Amino acid sequence: MVNFAPDVRGHARVKDVLQRLIERDRVPQSLLFVGPDGVGKRLIARALAQALQCEALPEQRPCGSCRHCRQLSAAPFTVEEAQQRRADLEKRQAIEKGGAPEFDENVRPTSDLLVVYPSRKKGEDAAAASARRAVLKVDQLREASTFLQEAPFESRRRVAILADAHGMNVASQNALLKVFEEPRSTSWAILVTHQPEALLPTVRSRCPEIVFGPLAADDVAAALEGAVGDAELLRRCAALSEGSPGRALDLMREGFLELEEALVGWLAAGAPAGAGLELRAALTGKERTAALALRSLMRDVAAVRAGVAADALRSSRHAAALAAVAAGPIGTRALAIAESAAAALVALDANANIPLTLDALLAAVPPPR
Repeated sequence: MVNFAPDVRGHARVKDVLQRLIERDRVPQSLLFVGPDGVGKRLIARALAQALQCEALPEQRPCGSCRHCRQLSAAPFTVEEAQQRRADLEKRQAIEKGGAPEFDENVRPTSDLLVVYPSRKKGEDAAAASARRAVLKVDQLREASTFLQEAPFESRRRVAILADAHGMNVASQNALLKVFEEPRSTSWAILVTHQPEALLPTVRSRCPEIVFGPLAADDVAAALEGAVGDAELLRRCAALSEGSPGRALDLMREGFLELEEALVGWLAAGAPAGAGLELRAALTGKERTAALALRSLMRDVAAVRAGVAADALRSSRHAAALAAVAAGPIGTRALAIAESAAAALVALDANANIPLTLDALLAAVPPPR
């Protein structure tokens, strides 16, 4: 017996369920991984793909040492890794005066594993594409459908992982139904999403759900070990991550502390309209981070009004400024503003209009004149 996905923090129950299915060789041919964004669903999907293609006995999968395990471990899994691999290949082929292969959002780590990522705009990273609920193009899904209907090329089984599966439109989901209803005996599909409600009931009914929960604070902190940033940044981002290392890393990349400081300055000045326009420009593209920061700050303001000590605040370094905010008209509405920020987070996760959501959030802050 092996310890399934030992390099992925948390999710003991999920890993135990999958390990039992692997040992019994009873893994369903279509699965739906559901849970908060950035908690490790794709990493578990990769480990499951490795186990499905492993050459060892069921109770020893994934062995980590057979040809297919070694091949997948060394293969590029993300778009960024695949792009780097392509760049390296282009350099070699330039020397040989050859041509470079085409590349899009579908990544083939190996000949029998396909990972379908949402389409991106030029210069957009994976986090930004996911945040705006980028779509899975019809051509991407056609490739996935064809891939699953073909026989394995090298390994025992073919596996397709659909990252951010909620990016499929109705037509794309219906096109995949045939694959789910009549799967090839050697093909497996794993759908990954943090918005399962966007999937058709007919799709969900054919894909048994594996539900992931948020990680414990210790697991988030451990997952962030080695990340670039000072101790204060790591602490604040971990605290606001809602159990998601991926979300904590997004907060760090978006300069959370600088964004929070800009919000504190605006609040301390009484949230003037002119400065609000400048602030809005700075927050564009970082709307979810802005809502998280404002909710946290308003909760601190409410805590100050309730008599909580400065060193107990989440943003204790801004204690003096937050105390001034708490004593003014914004302070009297702190909990209501925090609730508006929480509502904005829900709206953003539900694919609301991002600019309008940001406008409504900032408009909720200034006190009535």
